[in-house]
Amino acid sequence: MDTPQWLIDFLDGISLWDAIAIISVITAVVWFIAKKGWRGATAFARAILATATVIDNVKELPAFIERTDARLQQNTKALEDHTVQLDGIAHETNPNSGTSMKDALGRLEAFAKRMEESVEGIHGRLDTLESSVANLNDEDKKLWAAVHEEGTN
Repeated sequence: MDTPQWLIDFLDGISLWDAIAIISVITAVVWFIAKKGWRGATAFARAILATATVIDNVKELPAFIERTDARLQQNTKALEDHTVQLDGIAHETNPNSGTSMKDALGRLEAFAKRMEESVEGIHGRLDTLESSVANLNDEDKKLWAAVHEEGTN
């Protein structure tokens, strides 16, 4: 059997210690795979990747802080604007010598109560007038009946 020239050149370039090291590495890899040590290697690789992700996130942290500060300033300004609006609403919902909406509502309620009492009074008068009209109507019929009786006599 002929040995290929490249193999001869390769083996001529390797010392005994190099061959022992290569054989040891190959044996360790085979043993590692046989004992399912790849699970540990996978876990180690995942830990390395997670660490790399954390490092990338830490690199982005200054930009995130700037964005957060800018957003916080915007929200603070908006909150101040809303606080001013809420103060105005609170002012309108408390009595303050006649200029608030609460005072105006109180005046409207008092006016509505007076109107209701007036309308009830008018209804009472109309009821009285209706009974008077009914009595007058009866009297009118009696008079017409009396006139017709005298006219026939």
